Amino acid sequence: MSYQERRAVFGSFATTAVFCAFCYGTYIFFGSTLHTNLNDLSFWGKFNLCLFLSLIATKIVSSSVFAMVYPRITGETLPKVFDERDTVIELKSIWISHCVFIFSFLISLSSLAFSLQTWIFFVALSLSGYLAVLTNEIAQFFLYRTGE
Repeated sequence: MSYQERRAVFGSFATTAVFCAFCYGTYIFFGSTLHTNLNDLSFWGKFNLCLFLSLIATKIVSSSVFAMVYPRITGETLPKVFDERDTVIELKSIWISHCVFIFSFLISLSSLAFSLQTWIFFVALSLSGYLAVLTNEIAQFFLYRTGE
């Protein structure tokens, strides 16, 4: 596996771990009062804001940690040059993840259009953000694997 593929796999695991830990921690912290907070918009606003900020921080920290740990484990040096192929792969994966987010966001908005409870919208919105980040990492992995 190349450096970019390993970075994408590591980023996927880090994102999944933080998302699951954040959701589990929120459930543990608000478990007894969760049923009263389900339709509280301020609860979901705080939840989504903290979740997205933690996912951004995870992306930054995981990239930094991987860049420091990878040379020590493998003995290889980090690639110093990102060529046009790397840029095209990153742009393609970002485009795919944006499409996934927009499609998932429209699905979550349809829950409001069908007069479902508001918490369903916010859960779907949180999942759509997570799926978009995960899709970005998986798309980078497969695009590097196929050589596009």
